[in-house]
Amino acid sequence: MVTVAVVGVGPISEQHLEFLAHHNRKSNQIELVGVCDLVSASVNYAASKYGCRGFKSLDEMLTTVSPDVVHILTPPNTHVALARQCLEAGSNVICEKPIAPDATKAQELIDLAQAKGLFITESHNYKFNEEIVELTESSTRGDLGEICEVEVRMALDMAESRFADQNMPNPIHDMPAGVIHDFITHLTYLVTTVAPGSDFRVTDANWRNVSDIPGFEWDNLSVELFCEKTKTIGRIRFDARTYPDEFTVTVRGTEASAVNNIFSPGVTVTKLRMGKQLSPLLNGIAGGIGGVSSNAKDLVNKVKRKTPYHGLAVMLEQTYSAIQAGAPLPVSDSDILSTAKLVDEMVALQTKGKA
Repeated sequence: MVTVAVVGVGPISEQHLEFLAHHNRKSNQIELVGVCDLVSASVNYAASKYGCRGFKSLDEMLTTVSPDVVHILTPPNTHVALARQCLEAGSNVICEKPIAPDATKAQELIDLAQAKGLFITESHNYKFNEEIVELTESSTRGDLGEICEVEVRMALDMAESRFADQNMPNPIHDMPAGVIHDFITHLTYLVTTVAPGSDFRVTDANWRNVSDIPGFEWDNLSVELFCEKTKTIGRIRFDARTYPDEFTVTVRGTEASAVNNIFSPGVTVTKLRMGKQLSPLLNGIAGGIGGVSSNAKDLVNKVKRKTPYHGLAVMLEQTYSAIQAGAPLPVSDSDILSTAKLVDEMVALQTKGKA
């Protein structure tokens, strides 16, 4: 039996708590022993719904129930201090992204965990989504030919989001990448995930503020990456103004390209079909069939309540299986650090957007 506690019962906590409750019913190998948050009403609701104890302070929770694992689901600016507190108390840590504001602090947490004989891992949940796994496997098998370019693009209309609420300023604005830091970890590890074997380095990063959204230092980002060994180009795009919302992962190769919108099911593949002249027509026919299939799959997913976060349950399942088997975690120390170092490279070029 692994005892687990959760600190932070905001919106994302439902995904973690539902997994823990389901896993406990399924295998009886995980016991949720506590939830903690500064908001009493949220703590009382979560504790009542999931049948565990509620706490107003992390120190009290760690001292009282001594959990084997703590899920840290609080705002990013609190992650380092809370993770350090959990590790010092002897609890392993599963932390929402970003685990730290930079690679140096991430390394410090990893070093502390290793010194204590514990683990700390970061939520890279989208890489475990069914469609991203499919894209990655297609790249690895060579289905798309030689991988030439990968792109991760996120567009969110954020003018009226919680990030723009001037009555309750969001702490994410204090992170090195501002509001973009709430998403940049996902964008970065997805680029490296769908291009296996590519050792990317940032070659250019343009940070811009092109809107009037209050409190936003940056609302637009364009990053170029390159792997000298594989000659693969990587691109990261973020914009806080456009509609509709989009979160796409695209892989382009010498023989085909494939794309997934994480907000929708399915992977769309465009490839050479009976020569270049017939390819547009045949891909159009295939796309029409695929569109019908995607719509049907979307309906099935809604009935099954499959959301863009469905990879989180897979990641947590693999993490707890690894814990119990003494096996390597699905999101390793090197995964965390390589992602953080790429983000650091991007952040180092911020002044360019102010020229």
